[in-house]
Amino acid sequence: MAATTPTPNIKLYWLNRSRSQRILWLLEELRLPYELTPIARGRNQLAPTEISKELHPLGKFPILSLNDQVLAESGLIVETLIERYGKDLEPERSDEQEWLRYRYYMHYAEGSFTPPLVMRLVVDGIRKSPLPWFMEWVLRPVLKNIASKVETSYLQPQDQTNFSFVESQLQDRTYLAAEKLTGADIMMSFPLLAARGRVPGFTKELYPNIHAYLERLEQRGMFIKAAKLTGDLEGEPL
Repeated sequence: MAATTPTPNIKLYWLNRSRSQRILWLLEELRLPYELTPIARGRNQLAPTEISKELHPLGKFPILSLNDQVLAESGLIVETLIERYGKDLEPERSDEQEWLRYRYYMHYAEGSFTPPLVMRLVVDGIRKSPLPWFMEWVLRPVLKNIASKVETSYLQPQDQTNFSFVESQLQDRTYLAAEKLTGADIMMSFPLLAARGRVPGFTKELYPNIHAYLERLEQRGMFIKAAKLTGDLEGEPL
């Protein structure tokens, strides 16, 4: 951050097990001072709406207050922080190919890669939905059958397509754009880390480039610091 840049007033509203994790990591990479306000999910695993909707009408996290201006949506938060305080986390705009590659991943992360992962959570919820005991033997097989069909006909092909694409994009590359850490890596980190160990078939044997890439991210000093903060807050790493 340039010496002439005023110190920003930043407050991150951090929801456990959410996209808030990558904003925390970005703030550490930028060495920006910030206030962290942890917010815990309720028993229904949802964000407490009485808090979230006071901050933003949609009640979605992450939410960042930047100089008293409320920002929502990960992509907007990442872009705004980098444009104002971290130009070294984006490619040179004179390199059009790398710049467009960077911009692509900034949008691909939430536009195409993450939705099937979120849908997988919904499908798992359908499969495990609580039922009255007298309906268990009737409806449980139906719910499992619906969930399995969605998984095999849609989710598995989508996951395979996305993982194969990212795997090929990381061939002979250290990072996703410009051969240095950029906002594209910040954006892609959360869905890839969330998929690891949770999505069947997303193995190190099938996708060695992605797993090596994630290991490189996890070895960065500021990632380790953010992961420790996350672990202290919710008892599990970033």
